[in-house]
Amino acid sequence: MPRYLNVTNDALLVAASLGDGYSINLKWATAYPINRTYKIAYNIYMSSGIAPDFPSDFFLMPPTFLSFDGTTNVDIIDLIPGFMFHFAVRAIEYDPNIFNPSLLPQAFNGLAVYPQSLLASDIDSTDTVIPLVDAEQFPASGTVRIGSELVYYGSISGNNLIVPSGMVFGSHLFDFGGNTFYQPSITNVGTGIINNLQLVSGLAKPETWTIKCIGFSNDGYFISPTPTPPDQPLPEEAIFEAIGSVSGSIPLQEPALWPVYNKVVSNGILSFSISETSTFSLGDIFTIKVVGGSVVGGGRGYNNTTATLHDIDGYDGYVFWNPNVVYWPIDIEEPNTRVFECWNRFDIGHFPFTIADGYRQKTKDILTTDLTFSDIVNTGFPAFDFAGYHRTDPVMLLRGDCIGSYIGGFMFCADGYNGVGRQLRGLPIQDSNLQRQEVLLSTTGEPVCLVKRRWTGTTCKCMLPYNEYPEARCTSCLGTGITVGYEQFFNPRRSDGRIMVRFDPTVDDLIATDSGLESTLQPNCWGLAVPTIKERDFIVRFDEDGNEEFRYEVLNVTRNKLLLDQTGVQKFVAQRVRKTDILYQVKVFRDTSMFPSVIYTSIESSLGIPPHSHQLEISEKITSISQINQLTGVAAGHNHIIENGSVIETLGHSHTILLP
Repeated sequence: MPRYLNVTNDALLVAASLGDGYSINLKWATAYPINRTYKIAYNIYMSSGIAPDFPSDFFLMPPTFLSFDGTTNVDIIDLIPGFMFHFAVRAIEYDPNIFNPSLLPQAFNGLAVYPQSLLASDIDSTDTVIPLVDAEQFPASGTVRIGSELVYYGSISGNNLIVPSGMVFGSHLFDFGGNTFYQPSITNVGTGIINNLQLVSGLAKPETWTIKCIGFSNDGYFISPTPTPPDQPLPEEAIFEAIGSVSGSIPLQEPALWPVYNKVVSNGILSFSISETSTFSLGDIFTIKVVGGSVVGGGRGYNNTTATLHDIDGYDGYVFWNPNVVYWPIDIEEPNTRVFECWNRFDIGHFPFTIADGYRQKTKDILTTDLTFSDIVNTGFPAFDFAGYHRTDPVMLLRGDCIGSYIGGFMFCADGYNGVGRQLRGLPIQDSNLQRQEVLLSTTGEPVCLVKRRWTGTTCKCMLPYNEYPEARCTSCLGTGITVGYEQFFNPRRSDGRIMVRFDPTVDDLIATDSGLESTLQPNCWGLAVPTIKERDFIVRFDEDGNEEFRYEVLNVTRNKLLLDQTGVQKFVAQRVRKTDILYQVKVFRDTSMFPSVIYTSIESSLGIPPHSHQLEISEKITSISQINQLTGVAAGHNHIIENGSVIETLGHSHTILLP
């Protein structure tokens, strides 16, 4: 019986739709024969519709295809779009000297099919003529399966399979054709004849015997694996051994050996002699097959099966079977019952985006509120000036620093502080609101990373035309239906790229569920009106040591309006996300403060060199010019070395570093 190296990873491994509406890809594990002279092929079983109640019932029907070229990966094509199919693969072991699968009708992608036909009329359990609707593709002789019965036929007449009669209980030698009961290999170097062939025991096991040249002897006793001389075997020196696919070498202690000068030798099962007509070479083989005939009546009930009646509808007197008569040359088939289900579907994702039709693109977000203009207008609001009456940062006040006055007062004095007709400029309500909220958040809020869900872009391949939602754990869209799925927002007002969010006091609870304890936390939060936060965005919260605590998905957002339809504050409810959620697969930059920033040198020139400046890329962790030690960018065909903040003179000129 065929064996797999890994018994937990055997048989069919993958059945996956290729998304084109007519192809499904199958992959299976590699099997190995027990008999080294045998080869492996794979029966592919396939059906459509509802799966059988028990996996073993799936194999009551004949295999649909045979894969025999050694591949373990094949595409099944020309399937009906939208149908559910079921697949299984079983390895078979066959004797290449008896069965040649390349002679079977070929299908596609290296697959063959077993010839099969319906019965032309009902047959009884003793009938020796099997009438078929069409027997054109069946070999001249062989074995067929009808229901659970195997039938050996010796010839074909028209569309009738002719079953030989007169077989008796017990075993017999297989006829390869023309009363020839042995078969030389087509790869043999030498030629010869097996004479006086007899089956010693009528109760021998059904098996295939390989008569193989294993060495050479010039005295009949000492056997060498190489001839003498080595490059030229001499006539009548070859020695053969009989190896059974089940019995092995008999007797095991001292195997029977056959010389090639027509000496009759018996191993207790087979008795024969070999005569040589041209010099044999090491590895030359003959094949002899022992088969069993368990029922009087010839080939009916072949190989220990039971002969029964068969109606054209598949009924055998007991149950209904597949009504087809199938050519069945299989000796051994392994019995796995692994059945895979696969939907033959159309996937979106086979044509690229074009400007003409915008295929697979979502260019407009029709689900969430579009506040793009608000983001553009408010992103650059001026920072609180902490000057004049506004005095010092309240953080200093709360820290206990002496600031010399109170916080508050007027803004934007227009005509000086003591002149006649003292005026105040118009107060920008939204800027003032955002300024004060930013100051408040700097003391009561937490810096978090905001990751925004994408609502427009390229549709992911997992968005199928018959599915309402994308795959929840798709690695391409992360469950959003849009390729990439999420993009991180980097706050330009902070070097670390985070936004400030205030979390209200919230109950942190563990709830007992059927799957165990579940951590639940749904804080009410608020933040600035910019950037816009939408439902299904998520934020990354950190503990006091800067380590990621949990990720929180935004469940809903409440926005208010100030005077003149200006945006106020954003309040939202967030929910803690369990650590196994797909959101934790989104890559997030936790701190961008070490990302490089660009500064410039002063504009200088010298003889033959026009006025120019140089660009520098430095880390934002550099807080002093004296910390800069690097090269400037190239300008006017040269650059400069910077040592401890000083630009070294090159080509008769130098520069100074300008901080923003």
